[in-house]
Amino acid sequence: MRYIYSVELGQDAEGRYFATCRDVPEAVTDGESAHRALLEMADALGATLALRSATQEQGVSNVRLAEQPGLSESAVRRLVNPDHLSRLDRVVAA
Repeated sequence: MRYIYSVELGQDAEGRYFATCRDVPEAVTDGESAHRALLEMADALGATLALRSATQEQGVSNVRLAEQPGLSESAVRRLVNPDHLSRLDRVVAA
């Protein structure tokens, strides 16, 4: 299955590039170049969507998911909350 998401690319005051996705707000990345920020975004979107799909397909609750990577249930709730910015390494671990 192929997904297409609109990504906004910007640059901060220090010259670093950042990428955001309106449809997947927990996917926020940055990089020293526009290319690097977009590569990181591809990874972030992949990990975020894989986590969402896996938990839905397998019917895994937040409590059960928290048992896997050793996170608290509240930490997992933040990981799967689209309005909360999560670190990519936490999403990948989950």
